[in-house]
Amino acid sequence: MDPDFVDEHGVSPVNKRIREERIAFLTRKLGSRPDLLEKMIPNSPPMSARPILIDSDYSVVDVLLRDDVTLVSEGIKLVTENTIELNDGTQ
Repeated sequence: MDPDFVDEHGVSPVNKRIREERIAFLTRKLGSRPDLLEKMIPNSPPMSARPILIDSDYSVVDVLLRDDVTLVSEGIKLVTENTIELNDGTQ
C-alpha cells in the first residue's frame, strides 16, 4: 500500500497496474460479451476481495462463454443437489 496513492481501484501504482493487466486479460477473453465483462471486473483492488487465479489458456472465464453456462451475480438463497434457487425464487 502506498498511503500517498489515491485511486478508487488501486492501493499503489503497482496494484493499479496489476488491475489494468487483469482487466485487459478479461477484455481479451470476454470482449464479445460486455454483459459478462461488466460482472467479472471487481470494484475492489486486486487480491483484496474475490481473487480469482486462472490459467490463461482455459479457465472459468472461458467456461462462462459456453452455451450451457449462465453467470449468476444475484443473491443465492438455496443450493440443493439439483438446483440453485436465487433470492427472487428463480431456479
